[in-house]
Amino acid sequence: MPLLHEDRLFPSDPPARDIAKRLYASVRGLPIVSRHGHTQAAWFAQNHPFPSPAKLFVEPDHYIYRMLYSQGISLEDLEIGASEIKNPHEVAMRYCLGSLLAPFPELPELNHLLIPS
Repeated sequence: MPLLHEDRLFPSDPPARDIAKRLYASVRGLPIVSRHGHTQAAWFAQNHPFPSPAKLFVEPDHYIYRMLYSQGISLEDLEIGASEIKNPHEVAMRYCLGSLLAPFPELPELNHLLIPS
């Protein structure tokens, strides 16, 4: 017997659990496509373009700027807490450059957008 019951994350209500199990069975073999980030529902509802990658990837995600800070990049250099990012390209480049960001899935896309070839 497994340590944790395989239905532990499904609803306890039997009809709801049956629906959840059928839905899960239909997708459990699919790959997980998930870009972790902190998003706001308004971003999707309004569909406005972002003024810069810094406003999209760095400013709203405390995990990102805390990781960068832990690697010696100051919050001032990332313009965290500023009312407006004055050097968005520099902030985005700090995010993109360096091997410390290699595990981030966004890195190839951002390098393509920001670093001239």
